[in-house]
Amino acid sequence: MHEKVLDKLGHIENALPPLLSRLGFDTQSWIRTCTRIERGSIVGVKSAVKAALPHLNRQRMTGIRLPDS
Repeated sequence: MHEKVLDKLGHIENALPPLLSRLGFDTQSWIRTCTRIERGSIVGVKSAVKAALPHLNRQRMTGIRLPDS
């Protein structure tokens, strides 16, 4: 049997809140956006989304905008 190593690189403690909560995302909004990605929803910081619009032949920002760091 393999021994469980809790200090392994990349290990996420079970006691931590869900990832989307830790990142400050609304779960339902994230799920809706993920299901619409193939239809053109964009995920990124506002400046990156705005810069991508001309390349995507789009004028409006839709999808999830992440906070700028």
